Amino acid sequence: MDEQQALKTAEQLAKHREFLDEIREKRLALKHKLENLTTVEKYHADEVLRLEGPLATVNLAPEVQTETSDHAAQNGFSISESATKHEACRLALRAMGRRSKTPEIADWLVAHGYGRNLRTKILRNACFTAMARKEEIFDKIDGKWGLIEAE
Repeated sequence: MDEQQALKTAEQLAKHREFLDEIREKRLALKHKLENLTTVEKYHADEVLRLEGPLATVNLAPEVQTETSDHAAQNGFSISESATKHEACRLALRAMGRRSKTPEIADWLVAHGYGRNLRTKILRNACFTAMARKEEIFDKIDGKWGLIEAE
């Protein structure tokens, strides 16, 4: 490698290192900003749950739901993990006060402390199966579940 080629390579290397440093600084700044936003989101979600009680519905990012669910459990409006899936779904639909799709029901349950240890897909499938098997309690119209007793 001649001197001119070595100089060109060194300049390219310096530019790439400079870009890497700049990218890392921006990523770190974004990470801090996201942490701050998550903290603010948790605060407001906890306030909604505290003020609305067991009927509160808050759609949160997964990393926020766990802490908010813990808050719900501490304040007496969680769903017992020992409740059957159909009991939990019935409670969710009553509290939500409207027909809902399976993912909405599962999200409500997680936000209220039920099924936190299950993967989302497994909880959704379990809720769907539980409601489908209890035709005397649940019906499904236009893709949304409802309670027969409520109609």
